[in-house]
Amino acid sequence: MMEKLIYLIDINFGRGYSSAYFEKGELKPGYKYLNNEEQSAYVIFSEAKNNPGLNIEQKQSYVLNLAVVDKNFQGQGKGSEILNLFFERYSSYDIYIPLWIYNDSDNLMNWFIKKGAKLLQSFNEHWKADSVAKGYECLQCGVPPCLCRMDLYVLKAQ
Repeated sequence: MMEKLIYLIDINFGRGYSSAYFEKGELKPGYKYLNNEEQSAYVIFSEAKNNPGLNIEQKQSYVLNLAVVDKNFQGQGKGSEILNLFFERYSSYDIYIPLWIYNDSDNLMNWFIKKGAKLLQSFNEHWKADSVAKGYECLQCGVPPCLCRMDLYVLKAQ
């Protein structure tokens, strides 16, 4: 299962991007994942304290680091299915959502806003140093550096 998730991350976010979450084929300490039954959609998440680059001070909160759907299942509601499962399980916590923003993309921004998420801050060229250090290739920018923006949203506990 981990091999499939690594593959999906690298084809959807850029070659080598999975290295942010995986080492030697295993999730790095502090990261967890959920998947749907047919293993076509996944989320990777972690406690906020494990994300020092986001400057989140809250102890009882999570970061939804990544959501990915197998291209063969896109447009079938699988992304919503796995995100709903995640939010149902962790709705008693604040959830921080860093979104990859490039060109006129909105990725999942509208979905999160409908759920009640609020924009906290935008970070221009957020992945620049990380992409150079880890050598991953952004799907939009190509070889490092990645010059894409990251918008940080929060969905408050219910």
